[in-house]
Amino acid sequence: PNDAKVLKDVALRHRGRPFASLIHKDVHESLLSVSSSGTDFRGFINLFILVLVVANVRLMVENFMKYGLLIGRPRGVFGDHLWPCGLCFLQMLGWVVLVWATERYAVRFLS
Repeated sequence: PNDAKVLKDVALRHRGRPFASLIHKDVHESLLSVSSSGTDFRGFINLFILVLVVANVRLMVENFMKYGLLIGRPRGVFGDHLWPCGLCFLQMLGWVVLVWATERYAVRFLS
């Protein structure tokens, strides 16, 4: 008798929904699980990049409106206060030439 009352209460709560029909007939893995077969997170990566770009552009526009343009034009590579920049440029060119010479030596003598 008690089970019949419980079943009647359940039937009243779920009125209009058939008990015997299956809503999901096939078992599918979640699209976000690692074991699913066509996992493609390109949409999440695109969303992440879009949010990152929009947030930073908003900050740049906000700072530009508040402070204006704070970047000055360089006066020259070897100006009064920019000589370290010129030395770094020459050193960079020196490293490029050194790597090029090392590769030519390796091709000529080690192969």
